[in-house]
Amino acid sequence: MTGFKFQISGNGRFIMMMVIAVALILWSTFLMQQRVKQMIQMDLAHSTHALLDASYKSLASWRTSQSQNAREWASSPHLLTLTNELLKLQPKQETLSSAAAQHELRQWLLPVQKYNRYLGFFIISPDYINLASSRDSNVGKTSFLKPHYLKRVFSGETLITPP
Repeated sequence: MTGFKFQISGNGRFIMMMVIAVALILWSTFLMQQRVKQMIQMDLAHSTHALLDASYKSLASWRTSQSQNAREWASSPHLLTLTNELLKLQPKQETLSSAAAQHELRQWLLPVQKYNRYLGFFIISPDYINLASSRDSNVGKTSFLKPHYLKRVFSGETLITPP
């Protein structure tokens, strides 16, 4: 038995070479696309981490600044005097809202609120009652802040609620 020989004519060789060339081009294109996709994903991951890091540092800086401001206001002799006046009153909305100390606190803190774009303020008693607020509707009511949070504040820790 003689061996079978597969022969390709001149046109057939050209077509076969073209098929192989196209296959190689498609394969290399696929590999390049995969590499580009991988590089884009790595770049996005790097950018996302950089943005997250910058956001974290910005938030930490904001918290530090706000904590310093809160400590300064809390140690203000004027604020302490007005707060002590409110502590002497009955913790009722009508009494606290109409107190001269309430009005004076609001006037004193208004520029601070505007400058810092604060939505409001609270001065809370050790019994968790809102002694002073930028809104009458909050005065004389139990604070909405969680007791475990307020216990930390009353033990001397400076805590900032997010905006």
